[in-house]
Amino acid sequence: MRRGELLKNATQRLTDARVEDPRPTAEGMLSRALSIDRTQLYLNPYVPVGSEFAARFERMLERRIEGEPIEYILGEMEFYGSRFRVHPGVLIPRPESELLVEHAKRLAPKGGFERALDVGCGSGALALTLLKQRITREVVAVDVSREAVKTTAENASRSGFELVNRGGPKSVIRALDKSSRILFERGLYNPRTRKTETESLWLVHADAFAVTFRPPGHPFPLIVSNPPYIADGEWDELPVHIREHEPEQALRGGEDGLDIHRKLARRLKNWLAPGGVFLGEIGWQQGASAKALHGAWAANVTIHQDYAGLDRIVEAWRPAGRRGR
Repeated sequence: MRRGELLKNATQRLTDARVEDPRPTAEGMLSRALSIDRTQLYLNPYVPVGSEFAARFERMLERRIEGEPIEYILGEMEFYGSRFRVHPGVLIPRPESELLVEHAKRLAPKGGFERALDVGCGSGALALTLLKQRITREVVAVDVSREAVKTTAENASRSGFELVNRGGPKSVIRALDKSSRILFERGLYNPRTRKTETESLWLVHADAFAVTFRPPGHPFPLIVSNPPYIADGEWDELPVHIREHEPEQALRGGEDGLDIHRKLARRLKNWLAPGGVFLGEIGWQQGASAKALHGAWAANVTIHQDYAGLDRIVEAWRPAGRRGR
């Protein structure tokens, strides 16, 4: 079968299965199966497709029809203008999470924050974007999921960071046990100063809320988190591609969705430097509750809306002493 025929048939099957965006989805999977650019599908629609490639495309098509997210099928997605690998078992970053980057950029001092903590780093998209955008010079990224830390390590390498724990295990994956702190660094030449400035990413596989956990490098002037915040009552209402395929522990936040925010609130006053700021994602119905929750420790709390005008980001400042905000 030719490329154009495959694309047409796949689009119809996705449409019949009520898959969102059937045409772009078919294009993305077929171009990935053939390892070509999407434009080649239209420039050369009559090129025959070999049986091996057709079979690969068919497997991808079946996975999508069964409800698996397209990001897992393609193995990557775009976040803040860069592409990041995502794997089953790791939360897929949403466009709304880019607001965490936007607000961090707005609040960053000249030259950026000295360092930041990302609680629940997932794919590493947020932590690496903070570094690539020069919002901070160092990030400590923590996650309880081994798969998440492995994916962050993979994305760090893809983003130009190099593993620098010389003398350690050759395999990054083998090194990612709960006691490991894996350091990645990237040197960027600054033509203004004619010096190479270093950006660092520390990866920590640990339960950030364990009694014995102490984030390396604390206190931090900036802490960010996209924690689980789906309330129990909302779980059954989620689309099947989320509920049955993405990691439950990265989504569910308890009865009201704020369980992890409560754990954060008990620790932020110690993890944050005086005058430091916390930026966390919340559910669209949680603005008032999140403001009251973080208001118990913070000097100032603001709820920001997303692109649809819904509550999405909580901004909370640790008191700065006599110079308080």
